[in-house]
Amino acid sequence: MGVALVRRNTILSDYVALNLKFFFLPAFLINICLTILGWIPGALHALYVTATI
Repeated sequence: MGVALVRRNTILSDYVALNLKFFFLPAFLINICLTILGWIPGALHALYVTATI
């Protein structure tokens, strides 16, 4: 349970970092669309964008 909670908080922090850094830019809008499709594509995109910037 504790590991799942830490993992969930890590994924949520990536979303928050992406949204605060790129609010209303194409990366943000792409992330919203991917998150609507599923949280895994949105999380992977958030990790990719935060790692490449």
